[in-house]
Amino acid sequence: MVTFIKVEMIEASQRKHLQEETSDWRLDPRMESQRICHELIQPRKSSDRKIIAGLSMILLVVKKLRGEFDVMRNKERAREEECERLQVKCEATMTEMMLESQKWAGYQQSLSTLESKVTSLEAEKARIVSSAILYGRCRAYEQVADMKEPFDLSKVKGYRSSYKKDHTQASNDFSIATFPGLDEFVAYPLAPIEVLLSKKPPFLQRHVPSRTQVLLRTS
Repeated sequence: MVTFIKVEMIEASQRKHLQEETSDWRLDPRMESQRICHELIQPRKSSDRKIIAGLSMILLVVKKLRGEFDVMRNKERAREEECERLQVKCEATMTEMMLESQKWAGYQQSLSTLESKVTSLEAEKARIVSSAILYGRCRAYEQVADMKEPFDLSKVKGYRSSYKKDHTQASNDFSIATFPGLDEFVAYPLAPIEVLLSKKPPFLQRHVPSRTQVLLRTS
């Protein structure tokens, strides 16, 4: 726009200068011919200037548009690169999430298996406890039943037939045995216990060997 204004100002000054010189050209035919040639050439120069100015403006606009296009293209390229980077990141995230879901699915399956095993073990534990209680009761019943049965000495391990005779003889001896100490205790209940204990019956008194027996044993 500024270029067009400058061109118009130059043309106006040239026209004014030509008007001042027309009086001299009209007096001289040679000058008149020069004036005519100048007038024919001058519009062509002015039009060329306008064309050049227009082309310059167009070039400036094209250059500006090209710069803007380059900026937009660089932005678009950067946007595409960012989209590709985000796509790769998204795919990696999706793959990781898929692996995590598969891992959690495996954990869930393992947990279900463990829960089923724990349930079966709890049932087995209850069965074992019930069996132990039942066994204890049966054992107690057997012991009570054994206690009710008469004692049979012949069933004792290492029993011999001669033991029965000895047992019978001992029972008979005990039944006819006398206990003077007890009789004295019954007769004198207020006597000191030390006095009663000092009077041991003959079968409880400790046998003290004589001096002759001791000498014979040492020799």
